[in-house]
Amino acid sequence: MVAAFLQAEIDSPRFGGDVRDAMSALGVPEDVVRRPDLRDPEANRARAAVLARWRGYGRDAEMFEGVPVDLIWFEVRMSRLEVGGLRYVDDGYWNELSGGSRLVRDGAATVRSGRVVFGVPNDRFTHLAARIASAGYAAGPLIAWGDVLSGPLELIEGHLRATAIALLVDPVQEEIPAIVGLRSVPDSL
Repeated sequence: MVAAFLQAEIDSPRFGGDVRDAMSALGVPEDVVRRPDLRDPEANRARAAVLARWRGYGRDAEMFEGVPVDLIWFEVRMSRLEVGGLRYVDDGYWNELSGGSRLVRDGAATVRSGRVVFGVPNDRFTHLAARIASAGYAAGPLIAWGDVLSGPLELIEGHLRATAIALLVDPVQEEIPAIVGLRSVPDSL
């Protein structure tokens, strides 16, 4: 999860500089994030330290406030409808975009209606949805957590991508990769 989270943000126009600043402050080379060796305990600790510094991972702070540290992480595939049922983080913009429900499908409905929230244009969602519709989903996994797989699951990373997916009427790729952290392990996944 840590490696996927950092890979999703390192080249982001919005967040990449912050990720690289945290890496620089901790002396973590870019290869540790760009080409993660999950079998290397030292590199795993370095990535965790970067995510802790940048997003509050393991510190019950910032993006990871309220997210338990003892989650068990699974790779899963989600349908477009399941992605629409994910909840955004509790944040002013995402709360307003979803009309207070925090559901991705409600955020997509707001975008579809043309309503602009906090002066932030919706074109980032519609442009990404168009790219996914024409070329398929080619980005990293969405990252979410919850008590049990049946939900509700809250997004930690991938809010823009999840909203774009929920905008699609007939997506090219119906199953979307996700990493889900659970408090309780299901009998089968």
